[in-house]
Amino acid sequence: MEQTVIFYNGQIATLDPACPYAEAIVSKGGRIVAVGTKEELLLDFGRAGHQKVDLMGGYVYPGLTDSHIHLSGVGQKMRMLDLSLCQTGEEMLKEIQKRAREAKDGEWILGLGLDENRLQGDVPSLKELDEVSKGHPVFLTRVCFHAHLVNTAAYRLAGIGEDQSDPEDGAFGRDESGKLNGWVYENASNAFYAAMPKPDLREKKDTIRQAVKAALASGLTAVHTEDLRFFESVEEMVAVWRDLVEEGLFLRTHQLIYHPYLRQLDEIGLKAGDGDEWFRIGAMKIFADGSIGGRNGASV
Repeated sequence: MEQTVIFYNGQIATLDPACPYAEAIVSKGGRIVAVGTKEELLLDFGRAGHQKVDLMGGYVYPGLTDSHIHLSGVGQKMRMLDLSLCQTGEEMLKEIQKRAREAKDGEWILGLGLDENRLQGDVPSLKELDEVSKGHPVFLTRVCFHAHLVNTAAYRLAGIGEDQSDPEDGAFGRDESGKLNGWVYENASNAFYAAMPKPDLREKKDTIRQAVKAALASGLTAVHTEDLRFFESVEEMVAVWRDLVEEGLFLRTHQLIYHPYLRQLDEIGLKAGDGDEWFRIGAMKIFADGSIGGRNGASV
């Protein structure tokens, strides 16, 4: 039997111009069935067996939609070092050193949120990264996702040496003497991604599940996201989202399609707009440039 719940004594935003705010709402089976004053809704629905929740003057808003997010990135970030909390290069090195002590042999140390502006330019050098990482490969992603900072172990596993030429649409940072300095830009990062162990389907699902739970807990009920670069398979991506809905994780998802995967989309007979209430194929995503903060965006 679907439970009826009465929320009252609140300041409830309705988005209805005729009645912008209400005092109470009633939900049945997870859907809102009535909006109005506390007095009228308690009178109409306040019978025995119906749950009553006193909001004590709290605010209630319609579910929020995030128009630009990467849920796979959110889930990965929750498993990685959060470099956005570091205010100095020394703090950043301590976090890497701590993770290196906890990591399994050969495990990659991954971090997100690197921002040299927050560090006031005090970015750790390649030598410093090598000293604290204890042989673990390090791959740290700048806030813009267009630049990365790596250590010597990561260069070695990616097969990158001092004589490595820059790939098309990418570059390896170098110091004044021409030696690699740890910075990696745009498509030059592909060699490092290729060297990292690939997560299996279970780990991918766990990553997305963790992100969906965080989104729902933050008040989001819908997102525009792009996760194909994480899944690397349209079929896997669709299967995971359908499984999560079956688990009861209801987050409406507009999934952007990264352009190299358009052929996969066509092969399984999907196109923009296909899907259902909870998962829908969205527009194509394609890059035309880098970023200003990462210093690899074109100037005009």
